[in-house]
Amino acid sequence: MSQSYTPGTILCAGFGETLEQVVVLSDGKVATKTYAGKPVTRRDIMSLADWKILVGSFTEDYIPVPRPANTYAAPESGRGYLADLQASAAAGSSSACLELNALLATPAATSAATPAATSAATPAPEPEVHPIGTFLRWKHPDGADQWYAPNSRTAIVIKNGILQVKEVINGTPTMTETPGTQRSAVAKKFFSSFAEWKASLPEGGAITTKAGEDYSTPSIKRKATNPVEAADDISYIKEIQKRYSVHARLTQDLSLVEQRDNMISTVSSMVGDVSQRLASPALKSPRQANSRDISSALEDIQDMCKSIRRYTVYLSVLQNSINFKPDEAHLGRFHFKNEYKQRLVAFMGGKEVDICSSMGFIGLAWDKTYNCANKWARPTLAKTFAELGLDMKADGKPMLKVYYRKDSIEL
Repeated sequence: MSQSYTPGTILCAGFGETLEQVVVLSDGKVATKTYAGKPVTRRDIMSLADWKILVGSFTEDYIPVPRPANTYAAPESGRGYLADLQASAAAGSSSACLELNALLATPAATSAATPAATSAATPAPEPEVHPIGTFLRWKHPDGADQWYAPNSRTAIVIKNGILQVKEVINGTPTMTETPGTQRSAVAKKFFSSFAEWKASLPEGGAITTKAGEDYSTPSIKRKATNPVEAADDISYIKEIQKRYSVHARLTQDLSLVEQRDNMISTVSSMVGDVSQRLASPALKSPRQANSRDISSALEDIQDMCKSIRRYTVYLSVLQNSINFKPDEAHLGRFHFKNEYKQRLVAFMGGKEVDICSSMGFIGLAWDKTYNCANKWARPTLAKTFAELGLDMKADGKPMLKVYYRKDSIEL
């Protein structure tokens, strides 16, 4: 007489490396769940009667996906392989009882089946679904040393599966050659699910997870969620510029004093050239020299003297400017420059104005003299937000907006 099973019932045949599990479907068929002791990535569906003919005897129970008989730690439930068998056997699983009896016959299993192990607290099961951006790391027990891992695999959870980015076998990464070139790179492999990637791992070892960034979210939004840690207002703007690759900066011209000193040095050098020309053989002994050489030397001296006159006139103008504003004579004029597409802007009265942190100042492309935004004019400089008169938020930080990679977001 045939027996009917409720859809979803798990039927088991064999144990250990010969374990086969199927799930009863609603139409009287079964789908393969585990074969040869490992979960399958592609299910085979057949009628329940045909499966009975193939396997012979079977039991109606559930055993966690087993590991090899010589491994007693870190299966799917997280309790340990031996603890899983003991729990299944206590629940009445006949196949678990058979396998447990076989394992307890070995000294290693007997030492592992201690009361402390069976009474230990059961950790949470290992999740089969991880958030996007999670880093998955598998390491073999022989490579537990942090500086050397003979066998390891690293993967990242992406939007539509698992991307294995590195595989190390006996300390050597698996490489692949780029088609059409002589270059090689670390081999990458895609898996449609965590279960598929897990099934591809060798026996033994342990999987660890580490939270990462959700790469399905635009980078500008991921960066905006991270808090900005800064000691002062200057460092606050500098950190945001670094985060979004904003290359705006301040440049400074030479001060009037520096320009005057450089001009005096240039005039002194020209006077030395004139003296050198006067000491030339053509002018030192003109009666014995060729008239053409004398004319050439005199023309050179005349040109030098004209240049010296122009420089001395400009020197007089510089010195008058220094005398008129002696307090500002040692300060060079600042300019606001940004030669890249990334921009960081603040708001003044609701209007956008470029902002940067450079040379120990917070610089705005805003000329207070003309009350207008012009990055080529003299920028407004300060060391705190309060001095600039920016539009502020409730948390005491200025309203900022960044233009980054053809996108923009208010910070």
